[in-house]
Amino acid sequence: MATENHYHYNYERLDNHLTKDTDPKEIGNQLDEIMGDLVNYAGKEEIYSTLLPNRHTVLRELRDIFWTLKKSE
Repeated sequence: MATENHYHYNYERLDNHLTKDTDPKEIGNQLDEIMGDLVNYAGKEEIYSTLLPNRHTVLRELRDIFWTLKKSE
């Protein structure tokens, strides 16, 4: 029988950040801009282009999460 791992995280800091007039969509937009900057930088720094795909994937996932966050009632 396989055991299930249940992870529990404390999101209080993130919740506090988002309740201080910080729009999740704007955070997503900033992450999108950072991804663009990384692509431009990777084109100038050859060694960095090998690291970019993994970092770009993480940023894209975070961007998408922030873009789809909705306030709970």
